[in-house]
Amino acid sequence: MFKAPGSKETETVVVKKMINVLDQKERKLFSKEVAILHGLNHTNVVKFKAVCYKPQAMMLEYICFDFKPFGQDIHVSTLSDFLLKVDDANCEGNHDLVNYAAKEIIQGLAYLHSNGIVHRDLKSANILVSNQQYSSLCVEDREFELMYQ
Repeated sequence: MFKAPGSKETETVVVKKMINVLDQKERKLFSKEVAILHGLNHTNVVKFKAVCYKPQAMMLEYICFDFKPFGQDIHVSTLSDFLLKVDDANCEGNHDLVNYAAKEIIQGLAYLHSNGIVHRDLKSANILVSNQQYSSLCVEDREFELMYQ
């Protein structure tokens, strides 16, 4: 996965490129992942943008969290990085942030489960956080190759 410019001038996206394009099993998993992502629409699940089959790659929304709550410039994109910054800053309200993040994760997982999808690698490094597109912190699942239906 890597960042790339999107179709709009100010847009940044994530491109996930399939590495072993000759492996039939990998191609099938990639196609299944695209089908699953294309059908999902929830605030707490990363948005699918597009797919390209030659070369095999998909485009997803780019999530990052830029803010100055502790008197320092901070740029993180995963819950793991965010929690480290909150802990480093010794923030008084960090319990509220953790509780809020847990609620957002549960909502995203409940949506996935209601659609027959299970996330098989849930960890803080695979949860994306953002304050860019939503009025509040958003937590999103990103390990799509590890989801099955």
